[in-house]
Amino acid sequence: MGCLSCSDDDSPEEEEAGNVEFSTMCSLEDPCGGDPSGEWQVKSGCVQPSDEDYDCDWRETASGVLSGTISFQGGTASIELESQLDHCGTIDIGSTNTSGTYTVTGNELVTGATTFAFCVEEDTLRLWESGAQSPSPSVLELSRTGS
Repeated sequence: MGCLSCSDDDSPEEEEAGNVEFSTMCSLEDPCGGDPSGEWQVKSGCVQPSDEDYDCDWRETASGVLSGTISFQGGTASIELESQLDHCGTIDIGSTNTSGTYTVTGNELVTGATTFAFCVEEDTLRLWESGAQSPSPSVLELSRTGS
């Protein structure tokens, strides 16, 4: 997996250890908006380290896997995600299963109390939550299912 518009102060050797990148700066290069309607399968994610992660060498130890689906249909969002992140000797296992309404204004998608900058390009959806910090992913890259 390549980096999802993320960067670090240093450029460590990249290790393939799941579909989650850890980076000091996770973002979208160009939030472009679009129509997020449909069902999306998680391809990858980017997690920004928390303050606690800086107490160890997270660049050498952080890895993780993220899976699940997100659906946007008729003003209703359904999010089902599972993650396992290993960083600094800690394993965070998380699960999100929620639904509610969503709205789209330009390149912002709002669901519940969360605002994402987003971009839909063909069968790829990228979501960026600027305030998210480890263990929550800041960037999700998803692919459309059942096209």
